[in-house]
Amino acid sequence: MNPHAFSAPCRLAATVALAAFLLPDPATAPTPPAVTPSGHPVAATTLVGWHSTTRSATLVTDGGRTVLNVAAAPGEGVVWQDRSALQDGTIEIDLRGRDVAGQSFLGVAFRGADDRTYEAVFFRPFNFATTDPERRLHAVQYHSSPNNLWARLRAEHPNQYEKAIVPVPFPNDWFHIRLVIEGRALTVFVNGSTTPTLAVTTLGAPRGGAVGVWVGNGSGGEFANLRIRPATPTRQP
Repeated sequence: MNPHAFSAPCRLAATVALAAFLLPDPATAPTPPAVTPSGHPVAATTLVGWHSTTRSATLVTDGGRTVLNVAAAPGEGVVWQDRSALQDGTIEIDLRGRDVAGQSFLGVAFRGADDRTYEAVFFRPFNFATTDPERRLHAVQYHSSPNNLWARLRAEHPNQYEKAIVPVPFPNDWFHIRLVIEGRALTVFVNGSTTPTLAVTTLGAPRGGAVGVWVGNGSGGEFANLRIRPATPTRQP
């Protein structure tokens, strides 16, 4: 049995309400948490509407936002929204990282089958406003776990799956992203721009799967105002 699959739930008590943070469509409304067994050394925390075996997380209030604060730890980590299911559609969320080189990687995972099989778009805030032109091209990144991670994509397809962000967000401030997923077409928009920041052909199978917030090796992150809108099925004549 895959120790990372989402098929062996256990319930943990949570005392925090999630409604102010999570704003999903009714089809993806949260249900009580489920956590799967894992040998990962990081202690996982479960909040109402979320579960993770790779990261601890807390809910805090910051400037009127209810914020999911994900703790830093070794390795990549995902905190999944309970009962989320998206193949095609739109994901929107606010994120805040840190302008500290090599220590802030955060984004969104989608089409998740388990803790190792998913696609993701993530950001490196410390590259947003750098004066190094090469690093600025590494501000936003697509990768597909487990077979097409960012290092492989950078080596084999330079500057195809990562781009600079224009206009440049402030590295230590909140920024807003919108992902549009249609089959193998993925388009990323930042801070309300109508011009895509990143447009790629996805490398994972276009299947339905879970949605969660993603953080990189040694990184935490802050997340708020998640909205998931599945695409409306096309009616057949």
